[in-house]
Amino acid sequence: MEWTITKLKFIYVAILLIVVLSCKNNKNELSLKSDIESINENNCIDSLKLLINTTTKYKNLDISEYSTNHSIKQWLNNNPNKNEPFINEVYNDNKKLIIGFLLPDNATGLMSNLYDVIIIDIKNNQTYMLKSLSNDEKLFYLDNSNYLNYYRIIYSDKFILNKDWDNPSLKIEKIKLSTNFIPKKEKEIVTICNLY
Repeated sequence: MEWTITKLKFIYVAILLIVVLSCKNNKNELSLKSDIESINENNCIDSLKLLINTTTKYKNLDISEYSTNHSIKQWLNNNPNKNEPFINEVYNDNKKLIIGFLLPDNATGLMSNLYDVIIIDIKNNQTYMLKSLSNDEKLFYLDNSNYLNYYRIIYSDKFILNKDWDNPSLKIEKIKLSTNFIPKKEKEIVTICNLY
């Protein structure tokens, strides 16, 4: 009889542990889904920066120091314009990346607000390019595994299709770049908010 009670106590504790761990995992999943959904409509970028908890550091660089870099030369040659590009170093103790922003001056309409962005891992000779409505380097950060994560802000398909010029809706994507610079979209929302 005593052995049966001990066995029942063990089963009860095991079930309780499973329930607690299950609730904990569900809570984490919920917070992952809701973090970018909780951004402030008054300023998307500041709200997104509050979500980033990292040891990433940032340093403004002089473009002339990197003008001989093949990737940057090619990027600038593909985007000839009068606007001055700017580049930043995004780094932590284990990894260093260069991120450059350039606002094309030959674009018109909605495209005139999209920055051409280049990400360069000089050590591994890797380059990745994207377009974003933001030129804030602090939306790019290195996680604990040294993968680059970033928030990309673009016009939503809904806004482009509906042509609702008074209420431009934006798509905010949280993306992680793998070791081989392959992007993986982790989250996405469509919202109406101010960029600045």
